[in-house]
Amino acid sequence: MRTDIAEIVLEDASFAEPIPMKTKILFLGDSITQGYDAYHSSLSYANRIARALDADVLNQAIGGEIFDEGIIDEALSYDPDTVIVAYGTNDWALQPSREAFLTAADAFFRRVKALYGNRKLVYISPIFRGGVEGKCTAVGAFGDAVEALKKLSSLHGFHLVDGFTLTPHIEDFFADKDLHPNDLGFAFYAENLLSALKKI
Repeated sequence: MRTDIAEIVLEDASFAEPIPMKTKILFLGDSITQGYDAYHSSLSYANRIARALDADVLNQAIGGEIFDEGIIDEALSYDPDTVIVAYGTNDWALQPSREAFLTAADAFFRRVKALYGNRKLVYISPIFRGGVEGKCTAVGAFGDAVEALKKLSSLHGFHLVDGFTLTPHIEDFFADKDLHPNDLGFAFYAENLLSALKKI
């Protein structure tokens, strides 16, 4: 977890030293990665991963966002060891066509690869989403869209974490019953993601 201290006042012989972290992780994703609907933000999956791995984490997730290479900050001075991308569920709901969906995702993966190609690159495919059975958007069926993203990320050299394996497929683990994990859902998300990351 990353915290920047702007000012500190020490008295007498007191001193402060930064705690060295073992690794640095950059998260790029939507509201789920942002930690939306976590009752305690410290219990979102990204923050849980930071503590478990003793990692300095920069979370640049944006609620409601889709694959958009334009939001990648090329001037970012943060130098991560690992970049974790977690987009896709909003794209399935919002993209105007399957072609636009695939084009945007492809461009995003390409840009991340160009900027961080010598780092460990991880893609988390969309997690369980309730209410999608038998439903199609302009992109198509949810399951088909997820499979397309898995293949595309692998083509660009990303290590794949199957999002469907991260959370229970039960509404009690979601704050809104079908999309955003609650604190308990994030506990499962983080535990299963940690296991997957250790295998990479």
